[in-house]
Amino acid sequence: MLKHLANLFIFLLLVTGTGCKAPVIDKKIEIIGHIKNIPNGKVYLANAFRWDVFLDSAVVKNDSFCFRMTVPPSFEPYYACISYIDSAGRTRSFSYINRVLTTEKQGYRHSAFVLEPGVISINGALVCRTEQGIFYCDGMEIKAGKETEVMYKHQMTGFGRLGTSDSSRRAAIIRRYSRDIKEYPMAYTLLQNIYDAKEEYTDRELENLLSLFNKEVQHSGTAARLKSFMDTRTNFRKEPSALVATDTAGNKKNWIAGSSRYNLLVFWASWCGPCRSEIPVLKNIHAKFNDKDVHMTSISIDKNTADWMKAVRLEAMSWEQVKVDSAGITRVKEGFNFSAIPLTVITDHTGKEIKRYSGFGGNTEKELISLFEELLKNK
Repeated sequence: MLKHLANLFIFLLLVTGTGCKAPVIDKKIEIIGHIKNIPNGKVYLANAFRWDVFLDSAVVKNDSFCFRMTVPPSFEPYYACISYIDSAGRTRSFSYINRVLTTEKQGYRHSAFVLEPGVISINGALVCRTEQGIFYCDGMEIKAGKETEVMYKHQMTGFGRLGTSDSSRRAAIIRRYSRDIKEYPMAYTLLQNIYDAKEEYTDRELENLLSLFNKEVQHSGTAARLKSFMDTRTNFRKEPSALVATDTAGNKKNWIAGSSRYNLLVFWASWCGPCRSEIPVLKNIHAKFNDKDVHMTSISIDKNTADWMKAVRLEAMSWEQVKVDSAGITRVKEGFNFSAIPLTVITDHTGKEIKRYSGFGGNTEKELISLFEELLKNK
């Protein structure tokens, strides 16, 4: 969520101490706190992921404080926290009971909430303690908007991450995310979470999920950045020079074979252990689909040409082998949005991505076979 920090600096913050009296209208935010045992002084508002960078402050008087702010039309809700500074000069963040998940048997708390237009009220007593080496200040109840409800509901789910290349598990996760978005189509934070994990999705998956949000979210800054990300990923592969690398004979080759229905691109390097471990699987895939309109290319990001050539000879890979020029490695990694290898990307004949698999797992061969069999039967 650090990517969304820029939104914080375009606010017009109007702090009025404890005098929050006027009614709140749309695009105004009011945070009203009544907390016993809170020391007089100030409390501080911050982004929950930059809790030590204060964006605003409010005066505490008689156990009460109030923030008031007016936000521009482009404002997007974000994760926020409120802190105070104790007598030893340490910053202490408030923690709130998560009423969405808390049961009689299990309690949940969260040190953040979502800042969004409307009234946010915080009540209770400041109770601080150390538990398993972690300092907590809780005992507070928070009443906020729908975005906070969504956040607390997903506190333990890791919404947005896929974390698997297994087809059935991946599909099940996306179906669950789709249901959640349909329940909360106004939730900017759900889209922000997806954006932060965007490299794990195909363009089609991102487009489908984005379409489930309401129009306001679809026209948000986060949505615009997501669309730009997809455009860059697609356009990079359309640049004639971007997808060219050097083969073992020293010739320049395009990775995408327009004459084949599908391309299987394998990003690897000679020094990458998992990359070398998956080569037997790749040999099986090549043997099974080589004559079935699937063009396969291994793309090395080795910096040392001699190391790459040696590995190619030792591994005896019979499909096309190319190496990205050292100066272009960073651009390729940015264009295909990856930082770790091996990475396997399946595209159509134009280079449009269909699916990707990050890392090497025990189900890689089974998943690739299943995918290509499904693709090839749809003539």
